[in-house]
Amino acid sequence: MKALPILLFALSALAGAAHADMTPAEAFNQGKTFGNAGKGGAGGTVSSASGAANVPKYNTSAPESGYYSGGKGLLGTAGTNKLTACQTYVAGNAYDQQECDAVNFLAKNPSERPIVPLSKTDPIITGSDPVIKNPGTAPASGTGQVCRTVTQNNPGEYVTETCTTARKTDFSECDNTLDIQINWNYYCPAFTIEGPTIIPGTEKVPPQGAGMIPPDATCHVKQPVDVWTCPEGSTGPDALHQCSTTTTDENGVETTTKTPATWSQGWNEYNTYADKVPTVVENWDNQCAEKEARSDLNRKPWPDCEETKPKWCTQAPETRYFDGVPVYRGCWQWRKEFGCLTNDSDYDCGPRAWGNCVSQGTACIQYAIDGKCAITEESYRCEKTPPSTTTHEVCEPSSFCQDDGAGCFSTDRQPDQDFGKAAAMMEASREAGVYGVNGGNIEIFKGYKEECSIKVFGGTVLKSCCGSSGGGSAFSNHALLGAGMTVVGEGAKEAVAMGSKYMYDALYSSVDGSLLGKGLGAMNSWATGLGDGMFNPTFSFYGFQFQFTFANGFQFVAFDPYTFALQIAIMVITEWLSCDQSEQIMSLKRGENLCVHIGTRCSKKLKIIGTCLEKKETHCCFNSLLAKLINRQGRAQLGLPMNQCGGFTEGQLQSLNFAAMDLSEFIQKIVPKEADLAGSINRAGQSVSDQVKNYYEQD
Repeated sequence: MKALPILLFALSALAGAAHADMTPAEAFNQGKTFGNAGKGGAGGTVSSASGAANVPKYNTSAPESGYYSGGKGLLGTAGTNKLTACQTYVAGNAYDQQECDAVNFLAKNPSERPIVPLSKTDPIITGSDPVIKNPGTAPASGTGQVCRTVTQNNPGEYVTETCTTARKTDFSECDNTLDIQINWNYYCPAFTIEGPTIIPGTEKVPPQGAGMIPPDATCHVKQPVDVWTCPEGSTGPDALHQCSTTTTDENGVETTTKTPATWSQGWNEYNTYADKVPTVVENWDNQCAEKEARSDLNRKPWPDCEETKPKWCTQAPETRYFDGVPVYRGCWQWRKEFGCLTNDSDYDCGPRAWGNCVSQGTACIQYAIDGKCAITEESYRCEKTPPSTTTHEVCEPSSFCQDDGAGCFSTDRQPDQDFGKAAAMMEASREAGVYGVNGGNIEIFKGYKEECSIKVFGGTVLKSCCGSSGGGSAFSNHALLGAGMTVVGEGAKEAVAMGSKYMYDALYSSVDGSLLGKGLGAMNSWATGLGDGMFNPTFSFYGFQFQFTFANGFQFVAFDPYTFALQIAIMVITEWLSCDQSEQIMSLKRGENLCVHIGTRCSKKLKIIGTCLEKKETHCCFNSLLAKLINRQGRAQLGLPMNQCGGFTEGQLQSLNFAAMDLSEFIQKIVPKEADLAGSINRAGQSVSDQVKNYYEQD
């Protein structure tokens, strides 16, 4: 039973002898080697599976996670409650007590802390000023303090732009005009033996209209007539061509005897005016004949013109006078419009909106009847915000040393590369909780399908309503409410949560009126229970009217579409004013990179020859950049149609591999910007100097 202690004693003595021969530097290096060899394994010992066995109080679900509340929680109330509870809390052991010990230490009133008097010659005072002014050379330091530049690469932000090349189509109008000619004809009666004979000088100016009424004419007529005669002593002839002879006998009785009259040929010869009869002759001056022939569907090899719309009357129905003759027609001139193919092209593919763009290919939107492309769309990936680097100056002891510098190792450390993605995922979970449920439907990270138009006429892009414009940042939740509070002019503005800087709910008031209420609801959770106080303004900004109280936070009261439309008109550039308001608002969304192009179609075209008169681009627009990135990459992961904008169900969301998503465009918006290190050092040095000076110059 005594063998084991004796063995341990022997090993200990041997080890002691070995250590007695080792210098401090060698011992330090051995220790450093041992630490480096074991740190990887030690770090991997604690995981979600083994943490509870190796770390006291380990739990995969921290109690504090409940404060998040789907993005609607507020840490202020929780912190106040913790501060109050720790004032009297006594834990059963030192491990559990340490949290409240730290809280109580930080919460103690400065008057309860010991005050250490300092003199002007104290080393802390004399040594601090040069350290602040030049933190890279700490005086009286054996190992020194060094400053190093930590560089972080920030990804760029990119948008998709399109341009149009259209085959020219010659659009022109032509007229078919009616002209009337009056032909005058003279007619003489039957048996005219001479005439018509014009009577010079009898022309007349018509009482209405232009022209001239032609002269009169005469006709010499020799008309045959039947001549019936009765013998002498007879009367007649009567209507029956009978002659009557009366005799008296001896008794005085009269007797009338009828006998046929004798017929002979006679002539009735006279002069009379000829009848003047006008004949109306229509003469159409058709300037459209050539294009009509080119529009014939049977034309070989194909028609190259098309009547673009039904003909219309350009000279109204009326009665007109020609040579004094009234003529009424329902239309005196018809006009037609034709579109005819050419081999020339026009395009709007000039400098892109963001300057630095790379073509991603072309697609034909519409083909003409001859098989050539009538309108081509080219897509560009344009750099909205260039990639950048953020540098931070980190000043710290360059190494840890022992034995007066005999053994040292570097304490340099690299910045946490996961911070940006962790912050992005926290914002993603907040947005999913706030905006993902609409009534009984769950659509997480949904988008809204919107369209804009490019009007093409004659093959030339006359007007594009599919570009991007600045000014959209003024409609973020943060900017909208912050601007409103500025209007109110309350001094408590800085103490009030102003809404998310990443959400643009106001720009979606026409497509989904519930978004603004959801955004306000998420922001206002912090205000519950703070009391109603005197700070309860009502204000209106950009047409949105809000009311604020500490009890309920912001409340959406009313919406004035006219003020909103006016503000949109101010935000967009002048050339956009001819576009629909929905297209104007969409241009602001595109300016904030909230939309993704999913398709283009020819919305109006000439059916026969195939010319496109208007094309429409379809976009999925989102109320945050992060929602756009997750929706597009999530749909690709799940194999969902990419020409749709719908969100995800709860089950689909759980199937997404967020680790494989590229959220760099959003991360760029939350990384710290490059700091003015020299200015910060100078300001800090001056601040310390002023405060120390004020402290020692007090009466």
